[in-house]
Amino acid sequence: MTEDTGHISESDSHVSWNALSVLDIKECTQSQFLEVLMNLDEICTSQSADERTTFIEHVYRRMLHTISLMTNISLDRIVAVIKQLITYSPVMTILTVDDLKNMNIEMEKRSVIIHFDMSGSMSTSGFGPLVNSLKHLCKSLHDQGIDVYVSLFGGSTQGVHAALGGRLLTSEEFKNGDYRPDGGTAFCPSFERTKLFPTAYDAIIISDGEFTDDVSLLTFQEHCQTVFFVAPPWSPLGIEKKHARTISPCVKPNVPYIGIASDEYPQLECIINRFLRENNTFAQLTGFVTIGTFVLPSSILAPTRMRQIFINAVAQGETQLQALTRKIIGLFRYLEETAKLNFERCIRGEDFRNLMSLVNPLIRSAQAHLETSVACQQLYGYLDKIVSSFAIEKKKLLKNNAHDPKFTAELQKFWDHAMTYSERECIIEENTRRYGQPIGFLNIHTDRLMCTGEILSEALQQLRRLYVLESPDSLSLVFELLSMSTIDDQPTPGPEDSRILIWKKPDGIVDLLSILRQLPFCLQQYQYGKNISQDRPWTLQPMAATRLAWVMDVSHRSFPDFILQSLPTLVKPCKFLTDLDRDENREVFWAKIIRELAPKIDLSIENLQLVNQILIVYGIKNFIMRLYDRSITYERPLYENALPYIDTDEPTAWCIFVNKMGERVDPRTGEVTTQSRLITDPNQIESWYRANLTAHGSLVRPRYLTRIEFPLLPDDAIELYQTSNQKDTDLLRNQLFELYGSSYSSDQINAHINTIRDQFKAVPHVIWGSTNLITNTVVSIKEACQNAPIIIEKVIIDVTRSNVINYLCSHCDDLFISGALTGFATYSTMASQEGGATISKFDYAVECGQKAILEPTIIQNVRIHHLDQSSVQQYMKQKYKQLMQSIRLMAQPPQFSSLSDLLHKTQLTTTIDRGFLSAVTTENESQTRLNKTLFTCPITLDIMENPAITTPCGHMFDMSAITEYLKTINNICPVCRTTVTDVTHNDAFKTVIEAWLSHQTE
Repeated sequence: MTEDTGHISESDSHVSWNALSVLDIKECTQSQFLEVLMNLDEICTSQSADERTTFIEHVYRRMLHTISLMTNISLDRIVAVIKQLITYSPVMTILTVDDLKNMNIEMEKRSVIIHFDMSGSMSTSGFGPLVNSLKHLCKSLHDQGIDVYVSLFGGSTQGVHAALGGRLLTSEEFKNGDYRPDGGTAFCPSFERTKLFPTAYDAIIISDGEFTDDVSLLTFQEHCQTVFFVAPPWSPLGIEKKHARTISPCVKPNVPYIGIASDEYPQLECIINRFLRENNTFAQLTGFVTIGTFVLPSSILAPTRMRQIFINAVAQGETQLQALTRKIIGLFRYLEETAKLNFERCIRGEDFRNLMSLVNPLIRSAQAHLETSVACQQLYGYLDKIVSSFAIEKKKLLKNNAHDPKFTAELQKFWDHAMTYSERECIIEENTRRYGQPIGFLNIHTDRLMCTGEILSEALQQLRRLYVLESPDSLSLVFELLSMSTIDDQPTPGPEDSRILIWKKPDGIVDLLSILRQLPFCLQQYQYGKNISQDRPWTLQPMAATRLAWVMDVSHRSFPDFILQSLPTLVKPCKFLTDLDRDENREVFWAKIIRELAPKIDLSIENLQLVNQILIVYGIKNFIMRLYDRSITYERPLYENALPYIDTDEPTAWCIFVNKMGERVDPRTGEVTTQSRLITDPNQIESWYRANLTAHGSLVRPRYLTRIEFPLLPDDAIELYQTSNQKDTDLLRNQLFELYGSSYSSDQINAHINTIRDQFKAVPHVIWGSTNLITNTVVSIKEACQNAPIIIEKVIIDVTRSNVINYLCSHCDDLFISGALTGFATYSTMASQEGGATISKFDYAVECGQKAILEPTIIQNVRIHHLDQSSVQQYMKQKYKQLMQSIRLMAQPPQFSSLSDLLHKTQLTTTIDRGFLSAVTTENESQTRLNKTLFTCPITLDIMENPAITTPCGHMFDMSAITEYLKTINNICPVCRTTVTDVTHNDAFKTVIEAWLSHQTE
């Protein structure tokens, strides 16, 4: 191709531009392609805009492929192609390594050089396994097409390399060698051996301790791209970190240093293979530089070129600009990660200087399109963040190097040139270009503010995250600032960089965006007026300022006319602020703002429905967060459908019959029934126990069963199981069954027996045949049982969160709410089944709610135990009511009134008792903190839904609770026992409660 270049330049032959322009760049010969390069400008001029873009992209791909084959193309031709590429396909000016692979560009793999410590300290039992692991690593790398070389250091290894003429060992030579560790750890010869390695390589250093030679003599490794330091398992703790300081001066600042500590040694091969698999390939491209995983022409690192690339991408539309922005951010992220490793090394490197020289032009370019481009907003925000981060690190570096005036002077000079920029100057420059000179200054009248500097600073800082309303008091302070602002010809006294300039647009309306962006300058004005230390000036980003304008519009506050007239210019459709895939736009407060502004911002019906669904799910989420497992206790008859006793005069229904000796007899015949055999002799008792243990049978009955019948039974006496009598209750039960058969249920018979036992502690015994005694006993027992209550038992039910959610799902008429509840309930199961959650619980609930609408199914009523009990039903209905209340709160407009202001208004319209006021605590002069006690009904112990006030005592309760209470307690106040003459709704306090609940959510 070089010969072709000479022939073409010397010959008089000429191919027409039209013929060259229709060539298939992919298939044309090298000579034809060279003709195209020689006449590129003329060919592009003869083509349409669409044809040029495709044509120049094909030329660029062919050129890169040609250069990768080490074919020489003159630099001026490369620059000419890059110039056309900047104009017609700016996104392609920055490519990733993956892009090159997809273009079939010839890629190379860097070699790996292993520096292996052979000193005496390595002579341990673990040395053999270490060598085997190293040989296995060499084979693994070789299988990936990576050349591996080994440099031994320490001990007598100098002679090994001397015998080879000073060269490195190949992996095969190392594998076949038999080397033994001995001597000291001299590392310098190993780096001396690799300093002139001809191509790029990655270094792996394996050592277990200190280097014994003078490490200040280590030579610079020009082509080293990565350093791994491997500490064997027996190494001292932290040796890899210590050697990082030794190695860093010998490699370029952007070279990654990866320390593999002794405890990470088992993952050695995995760590190295994973890194090299992703980062080992590169392309030899003349005129191009590689920064991280990005490849770009060195010529575009000039600020003017990068600015032109960005402007051209803007002209091609948001899609192209987004693609370019992702690549630019990727470049700076690589720089950010490098800086985290070692900021001083990073700042001394060429990559840092090259990239940071682009910050100012990129910020200014993005600044010009912030109102219309999401990509510009993203780039602007990221670069602003990275400059702030580097500024902090630079301050630390200057402090640590205060002893080196030369270094600090160079650093400061570079910083001032490449990185320092003023957002205020950007605003002034851009607005002056668009609108001309400012018409005046905004006077905030900070001298009228009744607050501290800390409160004002906090209020302004909140504007950075206005999608979440952190403090209504702070927002009220910002509204107050804007409400009392005026436009003046003269600036407010104070530093020049704290003056808020005002421009007027061609239509005569002031530029509100720049006013709101400069609003934080009022803090410096305030601090200057109070003669206190001033904070560093800062501005709001355009989107934050636009958010503030939207909130101002929804607040319905009174602002000066020049602000009200210009608000519509900012309250207009903006995809960035209504994109519900962005987390900040899904916050409760901002979702309410979007809903309120829906007609003004042309929000589609689908998106409005999604906003409402998001708010509903927030209401469900807040309800579930306050839902806990609970035990409910209720009473029920021990025996269902049974009277306390059976109304009969039959003695066998009431008594057990005995003879004069106290022996039990048959009630029909009077004959003695089988007697229990009691054993009281200790020796006999012991023998029975032994027999029991031997036979493993139950030969004795528990002693308590005989105590009732034999009160004088000696301790330790036993009753033989085979000879024991039935208990009195069993006998009476048998008598009742024989007497009535199936006339009475077992529950009724058991209730009858238990009533007798409750009244007499035991079943009465009567002597058989004593008619009068039997008659009198029956009469007395019946009289005692006349007023006996039905036996009641207490039942404790554990009602879990899942029980409540299942009930609500099956009893809710709204399909979306039911589906969302199901989503919250089944999220954990879904996540475990899929091996990890790929979606948040909140989004899953929204998705389930939407699916329930699209695919309605018959919701089965989930059977819940004890739901037939009124207390359980009441609890479930109460939870349903609370759920609906939580969802209704989401339907309310965003609340801007301060809670302290609302409470003050309430106190002016009604009387609040001291008990409630004790729940209000003052944190400082401008903020009031309200806790739950203030809003809790003394009867229900829950948040009041409809607060009502009693007359004349002025206590507050939930309306439904106090109404029911007064019906049963003769109009007596449950708090102070005063006679209540009237109960009235307290709508003002209801507003306070709803505001408080809303703020708890937002």
